[in-house]
Amino acid sequence: VKSRLYPSLSNWVVEGVAEIFSKFDKDNDGGLNVREMNTLQVALGNKERYSNETLFALCQANDVEFSPKGQVTLDGLLTLYNRLGPEATARDLTKLGVRVGPLLYPRRALEHAALRVDDELVRRRLGRDCH
Repeated sequence: VKSRLYPSLSNWVVEGVAEIFSKFDKDNDGGLNVREMNTLQVALGNKERYSNETLFALCQANDVEFSPKGQVTLDGLLTLYNRLGPEATARDLTKLGVRVGPLLYPRRALEHAALRVDDELVRRRLGRDCH
């Protein structure tokens, strides 16, 4: 999945937001309605709930694409996450259990891998110094 509106977004962001979209588009109609957006809000631990009016206002204020039915489209959700930035996007993906790109590997695994690389570099350097 690659967004036509945001070709510069990292593939992992687009994949992650697409997974969120498909997970919360319960009726599979290609748009997130007010109920589905509120379900997403609950899953993220947010207290704010949308009405039809507030969702429409959010979309207008952020140039979010929505369907003729007034639902947030995938590109619309990508617009929102593009505005939130990569840190907030990664935080939401993590809260929702979506693991893509750099989120595939927990921090401990990355730190452990970095330590192994450092150990290997030290061993190589010591091996060269002994010759």
